[in-house]
Amino acid sequence: MESRNIPLNLIEQSDEEFFDAVESFESSSEKQFKTFNTPSLKEFSPISKLFASEKGFLTSDFTSDAQAQQINPLKQVIKNKAKRSWVCKDKLKKKNKQFYEFPCLELIQEFEILQKAYCLLEFSPDGRFLCVAGDDPRICLYEICRQKFIDEQYLMYDEPFETYMAHTCVVTNLCWAASSLFFLSSAMDGMVYKWNTAEKNPVSLYKHNTEVLCISIHPQSQDVFFTGCKDNRIRIWNMNTSRVDCDISLNGEITSGSFIPNGLLIIGLTTGICLVLTYNCFSKTLETIGRVDCRNKRGPKSSGRKITGIDFVDENSFLVTSNDSRIRLFTIQNFEIQQKYKGLKNENSKIVAKYGKNSGHVISGSENGNVYIWNLFSKYVPKFNPMFTKKKRYKNSSYEFFALDNCKECSYAVLAPEKIVSDVQRRYDGGKQNLLVNNIILVAKKGVLLVFYNKEATKIRGNNLNKSFN
Repeated sequence: MESRNIPLNLIEQSDEEFFDAVESFESSSEKQFKTFNTPSLKEFSPISKLFASEKGFLTSDFTSDAQAQQINPLKQVIKNKAKRSWVCKDKLKKKNKQFYEFPCLELIQEFEILQKAYCLLEFSPDGRFLCVAGDDPRICLYEICRQKFIDEQYLMYDEPFETYMAHTCVVTNLCWAASSLFFLSSAMDGMVYKWNTAEKNPVSLYKHNTEVLCISIHPQSQDVFFTGCKDNRIRIWNMNTSRVDCDISLNGEITSGSFIPNGLLIIGLTTGICLVLTYNCFSKTLETIGRVDCRNKRGPKSSGRKITGIDFVDENSFLVTSNDSRIRLFTIQNFEIQQKYKGLKNENSKIVAKYGKNSGHVISGSENGNVYIWNLFSKYVPKFNPMFTKKKRYKNSSYEFFALDNCKECSYAVLAPEKIVSDVQRRYDGGKQNLLVNNIILVAKKGVLLVFYNKEATKIRGNNLNKSFN
């Protein structure tokens, strides 16, 4: 598959407080910096690209001696290249915590993406691809690296595995099928496309008369998905027939929505209210079974703010992000609030907080450019009666955060799933590097995608079995 060269221009100001000075940088703070020389698809032969994602194969297994002469100098360049270091101790901060849980963050990879302001990051369930979309109508699919590299085990290739071009407006949502064979995309042009990872053109299209704001595939049936549109209507589509099985109207403007693993549908409105619905596949009807209120009881935001994102934690709880700069954790049984996460700034953007099952943390970008990380449940709760301290026990203000630069551009962050973290750890072990990768964080900001590893060095265990005891 040929990779297309997409012209991109990225100019950023160097920040002396953010990055250590290295010899490759220019002294003037107004000069532009260069990204890392990370591996790209064009550096491998066609047959190695074909088997690049298969476990147990290395690039050397599919290259001749002549090809090896071309690849080895590249590896030497990557190994000897002076990398820009990210000063974790200067940028990582904590609040209401006694110790750091991400003290060894290191900037591993950095490359340009098409999205300059609004970005969506979605990993495929099998951990093979990362789908990137947003304010640019083009959707880029990046492949996760499988080869073992000498110097650093990079997360992905910096060139898109495939670029899909069909939408004409901002892409509003992405949703992968559980089988990872295809994914859906929705946009403000009213189109929903079904994409196969092996084809450049969309497999199917589902046209709407208005903007499509959110989509989600049913977790128990890959042939069923829903769309939430600007006309305040929810439509349940059947992919086999390409027809709408159910169509209902809500009393409120829809802003976000998602299926959760048990099959319930959570819909967010502009008024700060989430509706919980259930879909009957036999009668093809939607029924409202609950309501979640994300409005404050008092203050200037008591009227409610727009729901910007919904993410599930497990079958019993889900996360709700809203434009009142709050993230809330609710239960499914009685729809009661368990935690309210504070610290980020989200007043006008469509920021979605994500839960990382690998680490048990909640991560979110912010309008001030920072990235915030909370424990799912706060370990530091008020010891006194909330009646006197006015501090609720479910309020979680204990977090870690770090800044990327001085530019106050909105950031979008996500934690890599457990499968990808384990694959990176396996490649470190295969390269005989004594490093333990605890977490992987991806941050998109102002046309750049940054990959951080929270890794620490492990002690080498000596072999004392051959020592004699005389």
